[in-house]
Amino acid sequence: LHKSSHSFPTRRSSDLYGLYYEGTLVAIGSFGKSRYNKKYQWELIRYASLIGHQVVGGMSKVISHFRKEYTGSIISYCDRRLFSGKSYISVGFTQLKNSPPNYFYMKNYKERLSRLKFQKHKLPLLLDNFDPTLTEMENMLNNGYDWIWDAGMSVFSLDN
Repeated sequence: LHKSSHSFPTRRSSDLYGLYYEGTLVAIGSFGKSRYNKKYQWELIRYASLIGHQVVGGMSKVISHFRKEYTGSIISYCDRRLFSGKSYISVGFTQLKNSPPNYFYMKNYKERLSRLKFQKHKLPLLLDNFDPTLTEMENMLNNGYDWIWDAGMSVFSLDN
């Protein structure tokens, strides 16, 4: 296991824990201060393994090493479009809730774009054709964007 501090451009993490096998990074977990729910001290922002590989016990090892350095509760969010959340339960997390589906924008079906970037008050600076009398979605449609829905998130917590 190797620890480092790093920030990704889109997700702020204070601590990264990597699992290596024969010199190859096979899994990684990133942690930071809780972003959305201040009731929790920490957030497991990402846990991922090498594409095409399952690291048995990997998430447990990452959390165990994090716990050696930090105390406090941990919250994490699981994209139900991609994952079941079973790994959270297997390492002791409790499922708090499922959030409802959310929408994203797409243009030419090439990239999924966060709706937060396209809030109505930001649109005059982002769109070529903006009409303040129209809704956010109407303005986006008039500029060639469509929206898609995800499957929502599952929210998990882990106490000390």
